[in-house]
Amino acid sequence: MPTTVEPDGKWHRCKTVDHPKKRNGAYRLATCGTIGFYQNHATESEVTTWRAGSETERPDPMISQARMREALNERRRKAIKATEDARAYWRTCKPLRHGHPYLDGKLLTMQGCAGLRVDDDGWLIVPVDIGGAIVSLQRISPDGSKRFWSGASVKGGCYVLDTPRASMTAIVEGLATGLAVFQSVPNCRVIVAFDCGNMDPVAQRLVIAGLAVVAADNDYATEARTGKNPGLVHGRSAAEMIGCGIAWPEGIVGTDYADMLAELIASGRQANDAAPRRDQVRDEAIIKAAKHRVAQSIKRAMKFVAHRRKGESDGSH
Repeated sequence: MPTTVEPDGKWHRCKTVDHPKKRNGAYRLATCGTIGFYQNHATESEVTTWRAGSETERPDPMISQARMREALNERRRKAIKATEDARAYWRTCKPLRHGHPYLDGKLLTMQGCAGLRVDDDGWLIVPVDIGGAIVSLQRISPDGSKRFWSGASVKGGCYVLDTPRASMTAIVEGLATGLAVFQSVPNCRVIVAFDCGNMDPVAQRLVIAGLAVVAADNDYATEARTGKNPGLVHGRSAAEMIGCGIAWPEGIVGTDYADMLAELIASGRQANDAAPRRDQVRDEAIIKAAKHRVAQSIKRAMKFVAHRRKGESDGSH
């Protein structure tokens, strides 16, 4: 029983008649005002569809269009304000100088972290960039919790780990994966898309020439439960769009190349500690060997991409 119903096309939680002190209800009304959806989560297992009909006054088409334009304009104003707030917050953050617990837990170094910042709460701040401008932020807590800046769109935005000697490009999901690839594959530019659902929008914006690969997550546990592997599904779609190869880690407990690197380092150290003292090696050698295996997995899947403009597919489909 919401006091007001917002025709903005978004889900809103609300109180219900049977539980007026809780927010067990939810509704979504289209911006045209002629169709909506609602559900009482305490008593209903499915969403009910509502349509304007004979029993309900049908909104005037002109009023509906005006309401739709007003809702869209309001949505744009909120998104612009959120982006402005994100940029202002970014300016208050300090450059990352001495590592971070999240990176330490992934056994990652500071290589490639020059563009990161940290806020007063100790959260890692990652800029989400489109065309050289910050459009949003990702905040990562010391224990790995992640939050995007509320209200600011991430679609098509990325974070680029670049090097002036780059001869190849890798597209990945998350920051940790991007850093693991950047630190393991010499002369590789890495594009962080932040999540698998954003890989296609990022791929559409990329201008790529030379060797390229999508270093996808392998969500094998999700596939075992649902029959679908989101990391590989979206990774293959982005790779097809770009016309490049696709690689993914196998035979590990985790799902991505950051997990692979950390597991290889940990297992290498364990084996080294168990070896006779005369056969033990320096820790640098263990890390180098782990990075070499990650690089091998990624580089053998790379394909050459001729110069590709923004929004241009490879033309094979």
